[in-house]
Amino acid sequence: MTQLNVPLDVSLSQGNGSSPRAARSRFSTSRLSELPRQQQTPFPAALVPWKSAVQNSADACLLIDSEARVRALSPASRSLLGLPRDIEAVMPRFLDAGLHFVDFSSAGQRLAPAELARLPVLRALESGTLERGLARVVIDKVHRTLDMVAAPLHRPEEPEPSGAMVFFQDIDR
Repeated sequence: MTQLNVPLDVSLSQGNGSSPRAARSRFSTSRLSELPRQQQTPFPAALVPWKSAVQNSADACLLIDSEARVRALSPASRSLLGLPRDIEAVMPRFLDAGLHFVDFSSAGQRLAPAELARLPVLRALESGTLERGLARVVIDKVHRTLDMVAAPLHRPEEPEPSGAMVFFQDIDR
């Protein structure tokens, strides 16, 4: 599996129009195969009600926690994104899950850190607002364009999102 060495210490504009803030290093990447199981955090209680809904969904969707770790995914998303079967056991950060985001040029160059930080998934966690956008991903050596919608999940007593539910639609098919 290839490694994306992308430190995300970039500035993000919040979806609510307030001043930019720095993306936390929690979104930085490492190799999926190098994530030791003993360093994994327990499943967040705030996301428990969403886990089975995502895992049983016919839609391509996934559930990520506030640290951008993949916590649950539907069979449709695993198929669409070409993700490994053990992804929920390993719980990689979203950018470590083996997805290769590229730009919309004909060459399909890898996205720079500032561009990765603008992905709807990460922006929803940072801004706490619904985020939507197109992203180009290399799946099985084919460039696919995905419509991504990321909805932050909030608990009433906490101002920051406890995670996000992300939906994917392949618009090339």
